[in-house]
Amino acid sequence: MSNPSDDSKNGIKKAMHFEFLSDNKVKCNLCARRCFILPGKFGFCRVRQNVGGVLYTLNYGIVSSKAIDPIEKKPVFHFLPGTATYSMGTLGCNFKCRHCQNWRISQILFDDDVLSMGGSDFDFTPSVLNSGYMSNSGSDSGSSSVFDSDLDSDTSLFCFDPEMYDEKVTPEEVIYRALFLDTKSISFTYNEPTIWYEFIYDTAVLAKENGLYVIMVTNGYMTPDALEKLAPYIDVYRVDIKAFSEKFYSEITRAKLEPVLESTKKAKELGLFVETVTLLIPGLNDDKKELAQMADWILKNLGPETPVHLNAFHPDFQLTGVSATPISTMESARNIFIDAGIDYVYIGNMESKYKHTYCPECSTLLINRSFSLADFVNLEKDGDRFVCSNCGKEIYLFDPFDEF
Repeated sequence: MSNPSDDSKNGIKKAMHFEFLSDNKVKCNLCARRCFILPGKFGFCRVRQNVGGVLYTLNYGIVSSKAIDPIEKKPVFHFLPGTATYSMGTLGCNFKCRHCQNWRISQILFDDDVLSMGGSDFDFTPSVLNSGYMSNSGSDSGSSSVFDSDLDSDTSLFCFDPEMYDEKVTPEEVIYRALFLDTKSISFTYNEPTIWYEFIYDTAVLAKENGLYVIMVTNGYMTPDALEKLAPYIDVYRVDIKAFSEKFYSEITRAKLEPVLESTKKAKELGLFVETVTLLIPGLNDDKKELAQMADWILKNLGPETPVHLNAFHPDFQLTGVSATPISTMESARNIFIDAGIDYVYIGNMESKYKHTYCPECSTLLINRSFSLADFVNLEKDGDRFVCSNCGKEIYLFDPFDEF
């Protein structure tokens, strides 16, 4: 890519949140990795390239997946419950989670052979993407390195339809689709939205102008400065707190816990609607002491009203040798959060009565979520507030629409 200019129709746009350094080096300040990137090289996420001392994003408007989902599928349970959300994602990630269920789109770019095609150039054309594979060796020596993979050589090839990744859209087209489909919100999901920042920012500004809400389904690694700039145009920060130990983050995600906590706390301070998700993996992040510490942190920094989703693990990607999470572990973990004082704690990825919302005061069923739908029962509206019709307890919900 020589002498580039912004070419958003082809996914290329000058990046936001970076610093110019000497010798044409740049420092990316979008996520907590803060990659130092040499000329012609890429950041850890593989979608940001230093070209002639300027950082460019290479995935602007490039869509890997899109769907109309129930908002509960994100999962978001207390913001616009029962509504549809226009959901979309791109390619790549700034984490390398060994258990990622969407690894076919999030991890597809982590390979030096793919990146080296065409010299210093890199694009997302189907021919390049269709050659992608996950490397079986590597190191952590630089921001664009890969880590040792446990994948066998005969299972490391990616198989996908190259046309799946060939869609490019503009922010205006996204808004038109969301409005035409009569959705109340747009969700950036499926892969990590932080690395789609420029496209999300432009789309979110238009969404706000058109009365649409914006949801970020994120790993929480965005820097505070980047989040603060985006916050006026987004509404929900649905964040994964994947564990409450640096060991887990280092070994399983190749990231760190502390920046996630910092970003999540910042989101709450900025007035965003926060819901958390933790996928419980047997023997890796289900220690009762660590869960109690997580519950205490959420209580003190996010508040007792914060919805907490505890999801059951099912073997996937590089953790196929780990057993699925039993219901006993899930219910025990839920009790830890309830005992800590968290009002709304859900169990997901398995059948459970704890997918429904109950009054934290009298335990009356308030929202029935059978079949991913939200059926409001025993709820009343008192002005802008929702209250339990049995005991009058105020219920933490956001739904400004008249159809309730």
